[in-house]
Amino acid sequence: IWDNGSTNDSIYVKPNTTTTYYLTVTSGVCHRADSVVITVFPLPNADAGLDRTICYRDTTMLVGSGGPSYSWSTGEVTDTVYVVPLVPTTYTLTVTDGFGCKNTDEVIVFVDSLLIINTGGDKVLCYGDSIQLNVTGGTIYKWAYDTTLSDTLISNPIAFPLQTTTYYVTVTSANG
Repeated sequence: IWDNGSTNDSIYVKPNTTTTYYLTVTSGVCHRADSVVITVFPLPNADAGLDRTICYRDTTMLVGSGGPSYSWSTGEVTDTVYVVPLVPTTYTLTVTDGFGCKNTDEVIVFVDSLLIINTGGDKVLCYGDSIQLNVTGGTIYKWAYDTTLSDTLISNPIAFPLQTTTYYVTVTSANG
């Protein structure tokens, strides 16, 4: 008889913590007892990192932690992987500890759409004239510093060039 009352030769158990199970065998007036200890190891603490947003075609590094052995849904078996998703992608990390226990965690890499910007093309003007530049797309603008621009942080500064000049602008979205 098992300590849970079962009289079967074997029992199925699924303990959450380390547990001792006792068995008593009776044959006539003779009794024998034995026990078995089922040791339950905690699952490794798999951590795939925080969700993040990257720009289209950018590379991002995913760093996992929580165990001695790692396996990513990309097929790589290191704690650190580099990915270049073109669409939002969920990556799964499986961590295996020294006892063979496994746990998983996921990280989502969101992809910000590619900014489409337009500067309107090249312009021609007479010496001493000014012209309004205009860039569309994005929400944050930073023109390369130039003393011939009225403002380097807006989409439509006035330019006062005294010679042929190339103006450079960096455009970003409010999302990063």
